Amino acid sequence: MKAPPRTLTQLEAARVVLGLVVQPFVTAAVAFFGFFLLMLDGTGRTLDGSFPPSPIEAAMSVAAVTAFLAAAITLLGVSPAVVWIVRRRRVTLTQALFFGLGFGNLPIVLATLFFGGNWNLLRTHAFASLTGVCGAAAFWLISIRGRDFSRDPGV
Repeated sequence: MKAPPRTLTQLEAARVVLGLVVQPFVTAAVAFFGFFLLMLDGTGRTLDGSFPPSPIEAAMSVAAVTAFLAAAITLLGVSPAVVWIVRRRRVTLTQALFFGLGFGNLPIVLATLFFGGNWNLLRTHAFASLTGVCGAAAFWLISIRGRDFSRDPGV
């Protein structure tokens, strides 16, 4: 029989909250720089084939939207999942990165399902994967590295 989930100490809870709070900022930074790597082709065109009048402003716009989506996903999906998981088991970096990959691609998958998008947007999925994995890595480094929240603090 499994032990019941334990309650996080105040310090542990604060570290988890800090790891969640930084998510929109980490994803905005990754989105800004990732825009130039993944959303523009070699000629400076975007995915729809147009030339942005100002690539910097376009990258800032993408970063802002990505930060907003990251905040919503963190609040509605990641937070409950994190609290549920870390109280029950040890989370490795690999597991955290896979969760980040999943949560990072969630907006693309939902948009494709609801709005009938193109499943062949490889660069869009790579962009979402990059932001999700980087956010998960930041969360794991801040909140989880070296800790096993599933066991009592004295064990």
